[in-house]
Amino acid sequence: MKVGLYFGSFNPIHKGHLAVAEYMQSNAKMDEVWLVVSPQNPFKNKESLIDESLRIKMVSLAIERNTALKACDVEFSLKQPSYTFNTLSKLREMHPNHSFSIIMGADNLEFLNTWYRITDILEQYPVHVYQRNNEILQSPIPGDFTYHNAPQIDISSTDIRQKIRSNASIKDAVSQKVEQFILKNKLYLN
Repeated sequence: MKVGLYFGSFNPIHKGHLAVAEYMQSNAKMDEVWLVVSPQNPFKNKESLIDESLRIKMVSLAIERNTALKACDVEFSLKQPSYTFNTLSKLREMHPNHSFSIIMGADNLEFLNTWYRITDILEQYPVHVYQRNNEILQSPIPGDFTYHNAPQIDISSTDIRQKIRSNASIKDAVSQKVEQFILKNKLYLN
């Protein structure tokens, strides 16, 4: 099975994430796209993250109608912070018959040289890059890169969290079930 791995904090997951995942699944000819919830991205401040169990629940709610998308919590059992190389090694061990590729936003390309064991990753896994902000960025490191013009939806998790704190509506940014979950559990109010 061909599986695209879309890593993220998903804090919270929004319609932009879903548009990219759905686009990649159909246009990059992937059987499934797994949304890998990262408990702790080494490049992000953990203090702004809500508990990973809440984030994986929101991902599950957001994708429940699309059977080609899966919520993946593999990083929950790995040492933190989460390093992509370690996650890929674990997934390959768990699913030896799957063919994995990575999905990432073009904004990540300028930081690739800071990733743990990036050369090993790029030697073993193809990378599907979606452009952001109409910028055409290329990887500074050689690898099997495919560039896509995925839908660009101007939504950010940071903006959603700010809207929640200011009591503004988020219904245009997240699925109805995610909105209900956030409101019911009083998430992101602090």
